[in-house]
Amino acid sequence: MLPRLTRFPWLVVVAFLALGPKGSPAAENPASPAKSAPTLVLSGLGEGLADLDGPWQFHPGDDPAWAAPSFNDSQWAQITADKPWGAQGYGSSAGFAWYRRHINIFQAPGVSPDIALLIPQVDDAYELYWNGALVGRNGTFPPHAFWYFTQPPQTFGLGHIDSGVLAVRVWKAALASSDAAEIGGFEATPVIGSSQAIAARKAAMDFKWLRSNQFEFGIDSLYVLVAVLSFLAWLRDRKQWLLFWMAGYTIIPLVRLILVGLRLPWSNDLGSGLLQPAIMVQDVSLWFLLLWLLKLQDSKKLVSLTRVIATIFCIALCLDGMVVLGWGSIRWTGFLQVTDALLTAIFTPLEAVPLIIVAAAVVQRKRLEPSRWLALHPLDSRRQDQSAAFFSQWEFSQCAFPRQYIAPHCDCLRGRSVVH
Repeated sequence: MLPRLTRFPWLVVVAFLALGPKGSPAAENPASPAKSAPTLVLSGLGEGLADLDGPWQFHPGDDPAWAAPSFNDSQWAQITADKPWGAQGYGSSAGFAWYRRHINIFQAPGVSPDIALLIPQVDDAYELYWNGALVGRNGTFPPHAFWYFTQPPQTFGLGHIDSGVLAVRVWKAALASSDAAEIGGFEATPVIGSSQAIAARKAAMDFKWLRSNQFEFGIDSLYVLVAVLSFLAWLRDRKQWLLFWMAGYTIIPLVRLILVGLRLPWSNDLGSGLLQPAIMVQDVSLWFLLLWLLKLQDSKKLVSLTRVIATIFCIALCLDGMVVLGWGSIRWTGFLQVTDALLTAIFTPLEAVPLIIVAAAVVQRKRLEPSRWLALHPLDSRRQDQSAAFFSQWEFSQCAFPRQYIAPHCDCLRGRSVVH
């Protein structure tokens, strides 16, 4: 499975959809019937920005001749660039496809003649052509496919232009078990304007992204603090395995932040491959952490069962991470998709282990001290991610979460045991 960023990846059925169409020129259910290619007229460009919205000519497949402005694309289907092609009648499609947009530009007098383009996000690799000339690319195509795991919007200079055809050649990697069918190509509308205006828009988008992620950055920093303190406390008393598993669980948000949250230029293969074992460590740490918090560490049968399941889980996720490393290989696409689907079918049911552990505690009628309930409360990391979107303007003084989270460790850090 490629990057699994949620706590419960209940997408097994999607894994088998990955065995479906890989994107052929005859994609089914085109978004709209063929029409004459419309021309987008942009007047006064340079005073502001313009969205390249409206219908784009679109066609799955690949032919270098499609970059030429003289190519007749009137028989192509039309879709928009504000959402992926998978959401516009080309679901589960992968491989190559082309977008074309006919544009007439009338620049405002007295402004910079240099025009630039801002591309928010394209899934996965792409090349840009203006009137048949290559003006930029992001990633590389097969046979040595390379595309980025996460990245900010990209800008490309077009120079002094007036009228012509903007063509975008896109390559989408084969769908993985965690991929929805409604992906591929543009994810948001491109923007055109003067170089200065495009640079300002890019800066504004980057600032907005940074501000919206402040809460998550803060929470992840607290997780790292808890991980370090827990590990140091465990070094003082190696019998306190609760602290060891707490350190394993709370250090992973930092790994996820580095691989995903900071939008660093990781290749998709490397980012996904590293994320899989990281998630494995966090899940297994959670299972054993629950055993200790719920005072089930003396239940030999339950502990042994958890160890066996953890071993199977680790092997499956490590193998799945290895599958990711070759995901861009066209030659092995079918084999990789089948393997990914099988491994996903193995480790996804094992995500129910926390429910089994909690059920065992209920059956045995375990009574917990308040500090243990406080520790159990924030263990759902998915809740953090959702909270970050809603409470990004919170100040840390308004957030009681860190206090609750660290509370169970206070006694240990003073030299007293936290396990009663």
